[in-house]
Amino acid sequence: MTNNNLGNYWTSSGPYDEIFYYVEHNATAVREDLARIVSGMRVPARVREYASTSMNLATKDEIFSAMVVYGFLDYEAG
Repeated sequence: MTNNNLGNYWTSSGPYDEIFYYVEHNATAVREDLARIVSGMRVPARVREYASTSMNLATKDEIFSAMVVYGFLDYEAG
């Protein structure tokens, strides 16, 4: 809350533009996997903590890791 106005913390806290770039340009078939996830399918990925610290994401696993860290995705260890 700033100046008696409620605001959304997440819209100003993460690198949305950078992650959007990878999805928009379909980096390593991320867009197809996201469509599968939205439709209820599981998509295997190796989620790692370090991937989101650098926005030079080169693999699907790094992109998904960044999306988990920034709250776009959730994952189930298995």
